[in-house]
Amino acid sequence: MAGRPPARPASPAVPTRRRPAAFPFRTPPMSNALRLSLLGAATCLAASAAPAQSRPEPRPTQLAQHSPAASPDTSRAAPKDGTAPRDTTARDTTARDTTTRRAPAPAAPAQPTLLPGAGTIRINGLLQAWYMTHTTSSRSSFRLRRAELRLNGDLGRRVGWALGIDAAKALSVTPTYVTVNGQRVLADETVNLASQILQDAMVTVHAPAGISIDVGQTKVPLSFAGMQGSGRLETVERPMFAADRARGGAFGDVRDVGVLVRGSTLGHVDYSVGAFNGSGESQNGIDRNDQKSLAGRVVLRALVPGLQVGASGVYGGRPSADYARRDRLGAEAQYAAGPIVARSEFMSGTDGATHRAGYYGLTSVRARRGVDLVARYDVWDPDTHNESSAATARATDVLGGVNLALGGSNSAVQIDYQVRSFHGHLAPRASQLLLNVQTSW
Repeated sequence: MAGRPPARPASPAVPTRRRPAAFPFRTPPMSNALRLSLLGAATCLAASAAPAQSRPEPRPTQLAQHSPAASPDTSRAAPKDGTAPRDTTARDTTARDTTTRRAPAPAAPAQPTLLPGAGTIRINGLLQAWYMTHTTSSRSSFRLRRAELRLNGDLGRRVGWALGIDAAKALSVTPTYVTVNGQRVLADETVNLASQILQDAMVTVHAPAGISIDVGQTKVPLSFAGMQGSGRLETVERPMFAADRARGGAFGDVRDVGVLVRGSTLGHVDYSVGAFNGSGESQNGIDRNDQKSLAGRVVLRALVPGLQVGASGVYGGRPSADYARRDRLGAEAQYAAGPIVARSEFMSGTDGATHRAGYYGLTSVRARRGVDLVARYDVWDPDTHNESSAATARATDVLGGVNLALGGSNSAVQIDYQVRSFHGHLAPRASQLLLNVQTSW
């Protein structure tokens, strides 16, 4: 065709030269099995080289399902030749564990023993087992003196509560007799409310300035010996003005229903003031006069280190047809320094027309760790104007004892030996041995 350049002739074919192999021998072809093995090895190397944080931790359920110990493989079929299937458990358990193990979580804080619907509950108790023997009787006896169980708790920061019982208390009754045709006949029996097992049952409101208000049944604030805990007594039993109930000794360790306000002021003055139905004679009963009994105790700790002095009393209000006015008044002093404790109290009062009075002096010395020696001189006169019989005569107790701590301060053995004599020799002198084994929690 005109104007078109002639076609360029094709170049002659040049023979290509093959590059010599890197090795003098020829590489054999790679099989599929070898490829899979190399791929699996590369995957394991990559997983072991990865950071621990990037590998997810298997779930406990997955570990349990795949663990040979948790679920052995029973799905393998036996070989056709009838031989037993191979057990690969040993091989599986010896394989390298590549699972990432995290550090154990910190332990949770200790929780209360009981978790009720509202607030917390604390449980305290006291057990006292006695052995008694005395010269006025040929019999000795064991006695379960106290079996106290106390529950208390808090309902927030401002409200608390307490409930306590003494299962060892024996219910007592007071009989009433009348004369019919010249013969004495039982007409009625009245339960002594103070002998019920209920001890404390109150709601506590914590007011500002460190003031607490107890509403319910609680201890009447009367005397040091009365307010001292039963598990912390230096002697097996309290002094006679608080323990000799058969002869009117109810000047401490008594409970009644009412309202009690307690607190501290000035950093060294403790006070307790309350209004109650009585002073312990009608525990959890109806008030027997038209006035409330007023009780109070104040303790001062500012004069000398280790020294405290105080006073307590009860005003019983006007008497009624079935209520004899009960008034109490007393003073106390204690000095505690190092291994020595010295204490003295004086209490007096009236039950109707009967005037009563008592006092004691006590000294306790720590001889060595866990061993205390104690001595007490105790006087009680249930009727200061009547010394005609042993029921009304002045009695004197001289006591010596030893306290042994068992495995700490919560368990102890107390051994007391006391000699009692009566004014005017209205009753023979008697001695008594008291052994108390106690524990508290």
